[in-house]
Amino acid sequence: MSDPYAVFEIFNRIEAAFWFAIAVSLPFFVGASSPRQRFSVIAASLGFTIFGITDILEAPTHGEAPVWLWLMKISCAIFLQSCRFSYIGWRNFRLTDRYFL
Repeated sequence: MSDPYAVFEIFNRIEAAFWFAIAVSLPFFVGASSPRQRFSVIAASLGFTIFGITDILEAPTHGEAPVWLWLMKISCAIFLQSCRFSYIGWRNFRLTDRYFL
């Protein structure tokens, strides 16, 4: 570990593995009672997979990620929030929901 950025790379790869694990396990642990909810769960799994890919792409940048990578990460976060909104529905969505904040 002579390279000071090795810890950064290792952390990003572990974080990517964490997001991949969430993407794989999400359909098994989140119940879906309607086709809309099933679609939202599958879409969220795809979103977590893409977010994990962004961590793999970020690992070799040594903390200096390009703008397009940051935009991709922000887009993934917005997409995941929209999946949550779609899952719970318009009538049950609240801006004060602790998961939204």
